Amino acid sequence: NSRGKKGPGGNHGITREEKIIRELFPDALHNLNVPTGGASKLHQAQQYWLDFAWETIKLDVEIDGYQHRRGQQPRKDSLRDQWLREHGWTVLRFSNRDVLRDTTEVRELIESTICKLKATQVTP
Repeated sequence: NSRGKKGPGGNHGITREEKIIRELFPDALHNLNVPTGGASKLHQAQQYWLDFAWETIKLDVEIDGYQHRRGQQPRKDSLRDQWLREHGWTVLRFSNRDVLRDTTEVRELIESTICKLKATQVTP
């Protein structure tokens, strides 16, 4: 996303694209903090901030601004997504442009993913 640093001390503004997702999915948690259990050689981050999350079904939806295509950020995003998947999360990434231009397709993909994850959820 294009807000800059998330979490404590970060810029907590919300982008137009995030506002669209928030309005479409008011039940999603915004800026969920997921601790990684400490830094490792592969994962320097001790926590990840998820743009939009459904904790019970472990769905993370990321809205990426231009900075996610520059420098080391694509590699960092890849490592982050890998860590989340290894810990049972499904990660969907959309560019700001996707959200603005293809809002219906983005909404439908998120909705279908939610339905699939709920259908496979094990209930006690």
